[in-house]
Amino acid sequence: MTKHSGNDTIKHTIDTVYLSQKQDTLYVPEIVGVTNTVHSTKWIHDTLDRLEVRIEPTDTAKILARYYQTVAYSDTQKVQYGSVVINDTVTQNRIIARGMKTSFLIPTIKETTTILKERNQIWIGANAMSDLKKVYVGAELMLKTKGNIAYSGGVMVDQDGKPLYTGGAKILIRLRKPK
Repeated sequence: MTKHSGNDTIKHTIDTVYLSQKQDTLYVPEIVGVTNTVHSTKWIHDTLDRLEVRIEPTDTAKILARYYQTVAYSDTQKVQYGSVVINDTVTQNRIIARGMKTSFLIPTIKETTTILKERNQIWIGANAMSDLKKVYVGAELMLKTKGNIAYSGGVMVDQDGKPLYTGGAKILIRLRKPK
């Protein structure tokens, strides 16, 4: 980034734009714990040391139908710059299809600096001078170059109309570092 002095800068703007971008997806399988529940009834009699366990009847046909059934799941996850929709299709305890849709608004910062291009300048001005006997007045033309050197030339006349020619060169002295 180039820094310029404040005198050269015409306009400086910083703009943040949110752009929609598509992202690659990464699938990381996650193990989910499986629990089995067995319902039992415990009967304890005062006189007997006998334990009775009653097991609920299971419907094997229902379990197998659920096992072979194809089920679609959809999950939406919010992330920093948008959201991810995960669509899974599951059968026989396996994911047979997975799709992801992303909707991201990622900020893009755009910084614009407009700088005035240095160029040669021509200046015109008026002069006055006195040496306690005569008064001189006149005009001067000055050329300031890109390299901050100025060349001047002019003519002055006294009250008798006699010309006095002037010429010179000037350089810029900076007292502070440019920004």
